[in-house]
Amino acid sequence: MLVTKKYDSTERKRLISVCMGLEDADLMLAGGYVIDVAVGEIRRADIAVKDKRVAYVGDVGKVRAGPSTNLIDMTGKYLAPGLLDSHAHVESTMLTSSAYASLVLRCGTTGAVIDPHEVANVSGLEGVQALLKDANNTPFKFYVQIPSCVPSAPGLETSGCTLDTSAIEMLQELEGVWGLGELMSYDKVLEGDNETLGKIRLVYERGMVVDGHSPLLRQERFQAYASSGVMTDHTSRTEEEVLERLRSGVHTMIQDRPGESSFEAIVDVLKKVDTRRAMFCTDDIEPDEVEERGHVVSLVRKAVDLGLDPIKAVQMATLNVAETYLIESELGIIAPGRYADLVIFDDLKEFTVDKVFANGSLAVSQDVLLIERPKPDFQRFRHTVKLRQDLTPEDFLLRVKLKSGRSLSRIVTVDGELMERELEVLDHHVAPNPADDTVRMAVLERHGRNGNIGKGFISGTGLKRGAIASSISHDAHNLVCIGISENDMYQAVREVEKVGGGMVAVMSGGVLAKVELPFFGLLSDDLNVCKAIKELRKAVLDMGLKIPFRKLMFLSLPVGRGNYKITDIGLVSYAEKEVLSPLVSLSS
Repeated sequence: MLVTKKYDSTERKRLISVCMGLEDADLMLAGGYVIDVAVGEIRRADIAVKDKRVAYVGDVGKVRAGPSTNLIDMTGKYLAPGLLDSHAHVESTMLTSSAYASLVLRCGTTGAVIDPHEVANVSGLEGVQALLKDANNTPFKFYVQIPSCVPSAPGLETSGCTLDTSAIEMLQELEGVWGLGELMSYDKVLEGDNETLGKIRLVYERGMVVDGHSPLLRQERFQAYASSGVMTDHTSRTEEEVLERLRSGVHTMIQDRPGESSFEAIVDVLKKVDTRRAMFCTDDIEPDEVEERGHVVSLVRKAVDLGLDPIKAVQMATLNVAETYLIESELGIIAPGRYADLVIFDDLKEFTVDKVFANGSLAVSQDVLLIERPKPDFQRFRHTVKLRQDLTPEDFLLRVKLKSGRSLSRIVTVDGELMERELEVLDHHVAPNPADDTVRMAVLERHGRNGNIGKGFISGTGLKRGAIASSISHDAHNLVCIGISENDMYQAVREVEKVGGGMVAVMSGGVLAKVELPFFGLLSDDLNVCKAIKELRKAVLDMGLKIPFRKLMFLSLPVGRGNYKITDIGLVSYAEKEVLSPLVSLSS
């Protein structure tokens, strides 16, 4: 459901009546230990629920139970507010809103702050509205931030749609919308761009939250960014960045990205400072990862294992999020009047989820989902992968006039850096060198707008054979493909187009594995997508791929970390706002 602040007098009277002993509670959880994140204590207390909300916390012997009251023994259990993800893109789980809710509820997550800019880049305002309609059919709480940068890098990529200021004005009137999503155009902010500051003004003056996105901005540049009215940031990867953002008064989300972030060092900082402006988030996480290690709870568990106080860790995943996004009267704490969204833990070390309640009803027990999942209707958002009909394998070659010889080429790394390497020229095209970890990369415009194909070479993927194609390619979500053979690359992108979107691995002309994502070319409503991803991971591992899928999906994001990317426009520099040739020189 979409989080709103609607006051129902009848509902509130029933809560009052339960507390006054005038009406029976619907649900009583007795004998457990409540994690009180408001005062920072764990105490023995019972909980009485009426309808969808908590009515009373204390000794349930003081409130009334009747024949229809569901009394559940919680002896020895720890009762926490439902966990909240402070920054998430539903689309990164490759699942529709309702399917996503079904997946993460099992992990104790009962709400998330979402920015649906992936769908917005493909299908614009209509796509966002469809995603939110589906979200409203589940007890999971969706708190929506308006996509602020669609496209994220105008002139350097082609997206399917554009959301201008007028679209943002329309979106902020929708139910469940609370603020402005991550402001990725940080360069525009630092330039004092009127249109960008105007977007901030629209939501700032309505008391809404403005989310930030500021990778690598430090010192005076970061403070200039924060001065614009940006209130949060989720891009910190080091302890220095986290501390700098907290000291600048910015609410700071902490991620755990092995190989990309220093989570252990960040936790060491959190152990020494006031954490009330710090939160956990997943940002972009794949569904099989959620299945294997959990969702927000995995961050809580790891932080506690590293020495963070358990109450602080739970607080970072509950009340801190609710306070940041001004919904503490609805969520984030076990207290009268709040939604009865609760997660029951066996202990505060492993944080094993025993039960999850949503809207006062048992939603999960012993890892089994007990609520019915609605079937969404996204039929009109099928077939969004539209490639040029005249596409051939030859289009994946970087053609040159020279028949044979050497090319000094600009090579993009998986971290967005640029280097130069010599590559062989064979029969009028520059050849990849997988032995030196240099393979072809192509980005095909897939929204049916111009048929662009950006081509170049990428280093650091580890790919030794075959080709991998994906219609998940942040943020414009064009069709990205890496490979050695042009024939395999052609086969891979055509297969993605055939299934309506997703990820495909091809070798020697045969499809090894694929993940079908028929809605927007990004999403599925089938939780079996987790199995398909695992099979794809195994296939690409055998092909030599050594980077995670997440990294593959961000190879063409101009506003991500690193300055150089390949988009459907070509090899681009985000800092200089220019397109570079992948070739430096040719020699025979």
